[in-house]
Amino acid sequence: MFRSLLAAAGFGGAQVDTRITTTALVPGGPLAGAVVLKGGAVDQTVEGLQLALCTEVEVESDNGEYTTGHVLAHWPLNERFVLRAGETMSIPVSTVLPGETPVTALPCRDNRTRVWLETRLAIASAVDASDRDPLAVGPTEAMQCVITAMGRLGFTLARADVEAGYLNTPVGRSQSGCYQELEFRLAGVGGLAEVEISFLPGTGVTHVLVEIDRRFRGDSYRFVSIAHAGLSVDAVQRQLAPLFY
Repeated sequence: MFRSLLAAAGFGGAQVDTRITTTALVPGGPLAGAVVLKGGAVDQTVEGLQLALCTEVEVESDNGEYTTGHVLAHWPLNERFVLRAGETMSIPVSTVLPGETPVTALPCRDNRTRVWLETRLAIASAVDASDRDPLAVGPTEAMQCVITAMGRLGFTLARADVEAGYLNTPVGRSQSGCYQELEFRLAGVGGLAEVEISFLPGTGVTHVLVEIDRRFRGDSYRFVSIAHAGLSVDAVQRQLAPLFY
């Protein structure tokens, strides 16, 4: 009885550990691994097991700006079951990251992008067990071509963050409730202050929304679509260059 009370309070209860085996994560790419459960000192009834993909977003409000967690996707992994005392159970995970997943692995001085997996084990009449695992998400090939092309055009990636809200583009609206902004700056003094780039995935194409901030002239927006067929840095550079020069 005493062990059951301790387990209900979270002492000696079930433990959860998510292990990702996919070595290179990218938006729209596979995510594989396993959720490993370890039973505690007593048998416990698990009401459900959920895996959530989360990021941190910046929210603008009347009271200023603040950051909060945002769920990009969630996957139920199991229904109600009993986890026996001391039992080890491995539940396979095989899914796909949403195409709008923010990129964390960036050559950036001020990278504020965070993405993680949150695993929650809902336990009947007890404190839930949970696990949080940060993810390194790299750019897709098209995104990397854009970043490399911007470098060739003289820009430096200065900052990356995720904003709450939606992208509205000529081809449609984003779906995840947030969007990533990559802020590029041009070396030297000139009329171009900064450029912010956001990506929107499509079928066989990556759409790029470009916000250009020119000194004394304000902001303007441009939109280009990068076809995946015949993709190269040279081709992307030729598409982007007329936007700035």
